[in-house]
Amino acid sequence: MKKIVLLISILILNSCAVNLSTAGKDVRIVSSDMKDCCCESLGIVSGSWGMGFSQGMDAESSYNQVRNEVASLGGNAFWVITSTTNEYASQVQAEALKCDFSKKIRKEVETSE
Repeated sequence: MKKIVLLISILILNSCAVNLSTAGKDVRIVSSDMKDCCCESLGIVSGSWGMGFSQGMDAESSYNQVRNEVASLGGNAFWVITSTTNEYASQVQAEALKCDFSKKIRKEVETSE
């Protein structure tokens, strides 16, 4: 009986969060310096969630929505424009980006020489 209750609880908790897609797992947040240096804008994306059991779960789900949306646009990064979380919901607005991370490394090497 305990196993059934545990299994049902896990299923309920998992259904109340936004999971990352396979491509979304490779999307990362970048700084404004990185954005300005080495990224091409793909547009504005947003995520919002308010059905979790905690503010942390709502925020994580919002960011997961953003990551999934960036990946669906062909991007690999995003820069956060706004992010708010309260007891009711979490909302994130971000700029979807396609970044050349090797470009940043090359610039750093060039300036250090």
